[in-house]
Amino acid sequence: MIADIFNKQEQAHSWIQQHKLKCEEFWTHFSVHKGNHQSATIFVLAEGSLYIMGMKGFGLTIYHPLAFQPSEKVKELIETKLPFRMIQSHQTGEYRADVHFLLVDEDPLSKQEAVRIMHSRFWKSLSSNQAYVTEAKWNFDDPITMDQLLIQLPRILQTCNI
Repeated sequence: MIADIFNKQEQAHSWIQQHKLKCEEFWTHFSVHKGNHQSATIFVLAEGSLYIMGMKGFGLTIYHPLAFQPSEKVKELIETKLPFRMIQSHQTGEYRADVHFLLVDEDPLSKQEAVRIMHSRFWKSLSSNQAYVTEAKWNFDDPITMDQLLIQLPRILQTCNI
């Protein structure tokens, strides 16, 4: 929409195509090392509230045909075209997957809730290669964040021991 406003449709289309190619290259390389596709769930803590992410922000990069598949409950969210849904921390176990990402913003309430979640029975039941906590700044779907996320993903995924 912004490209339309500034008459930059060609540049926007070019960026989208280049980004899709970068994603394809990244996930092709990654899938060679990873083997079978694994399911993933993305939790986001923003201003102290917990959200499950569908095909928005971080999910646009993580949920890729050559990468992670959404967990069953996340698939339901995506099918209903909801980009995210607020949930309660006791519901995290309903979104069990092979890998879980918890993205936390800088809000003190979010950090406090993150500690509570990481000490929950569900989170403690996950092995070190099933859980990863990172910054919520990666949950935006603007071009700059999406490009930077592709650069940071190897570090994130290596930390997950995937």
